[in-house]
Amino acid sequence: MKNEKETIPSLFLGERDIGAISDKLSEILDILEKDPVRRAALAASPGKIAESWREIFGGITKDPAAELRNKYRAVSADPVALRDIAFTSMCEHHFLPFFGTIDIAYRPRDLIAGFGAIIRLAEVYAKRPQIQERLTAEIADKLYEELRPAGLLVRIRARHLCMTMIGGKKSESAVATEACRGEYADLRGLLGN
Repeated sequence: MKNEKETIPSLFLGERDIGAISDKLSEILDILEKDPVRRAALAASPGKIAESWREIFGGITKDPAAELRNKYRAVSADPVALRDIAFTSMCEHHFLPFFGTIDIAYRPRDLIAGFGAIIRLAEVYAKRPQIQERLTAEIADKLYEELRPAGLLVRIRARHLCMTMIGGKKSESAVATEACRGEYADLRGLLGN
């Protein structure tokens, strides 16, 4: 398995990239909007969209493990739970957002990480073109690899705009995914239903 840092470009969305994306988006808008008055109102949109992608996809250039570089000795094996971590991500299939909450529970062996570090790790993975199932697994795998807990449970609940704007158009639908590592059965109670 390659080191994640080796596969990540050193500069993500530099000025040249922003210009190229903006040009392509402008071409798309030319196809979609034929009314010159309405098209003129959209003139700045391609540049704004391209600039926003720096933040929306900002996790592409970050090494998730770096967020956990400061680990601490666990003082007990009592479980730790972080609930309702808000996130947004972009579905790689339709390039529409999905958003919701992440719950993480783990039972330490020797190491723990700061709550902010765990939240930042989740954010790095969310700020990439994603699917929810992989997002859940990537967070679980990296925490399990870095902290080596006795057990770990990651649960994500999200609403997908691809489910509400196209296809089935079910606005109240939500997707729940879980990733479990090690001995996790006793962690379910910490996260509720």
